[in-house]
Parts: sequence; structure tokens; C-alpha cells
Amino acid sequence: ITLSDIEGNPGWYRVEMLCRPHFKYMGAFFTLSLVGKLDK
Repeated sequence: ITLSDIEGNPGWYRVEMLCRPHFKYMGAFFTLSLVGKLDK
């Protein structure tokens, strides 16, 4: 899981999660990406 800032948008972050799929989907990789704002 990677959390990174978005340049020019303070308070906004990009989250990327690399998933290793279930056994029957071996050989395929999935990337889930989410952009959201974290409240303080």
C-alpha cells in the first residue's frame, strides 16, 4: 500500500494498493487506486 501527496492540492492524498489475486487468477495483478482528502 502506497500513500502519496498530490502536488498542488494540500490535504489530498493518493492511495495505491497492489493486490495479489486469488489462486485461480494467478498470473494477473490488480492495482486499486483511490484519491481522497484526509480531514484533520
